[in-house]
Amino acid sequence: MAELALKQAYWQTLASGNSVLERHGGIIYEIFPDGTKKTIKEVEPPTPVTIGQKITIP
Repeated sequence: MAELALKQAYWQTLASGNSVLERHGGIIYEIFPDGTKKTIKEVEPPTPVTIGQKITIP
């Protein structure tokens, strides 16, 4: 149900004329209502963890 709400909010935001942020791979994009993309920032890929694993964030 949360996934559906997120998708609905995404499309409602674009339909209202505002942009949304989206991450693909290691890049954050700003998506505009006309379908164009603007690169905002390159980020590190997610850190894979297993259940119960403890990690230290520097």
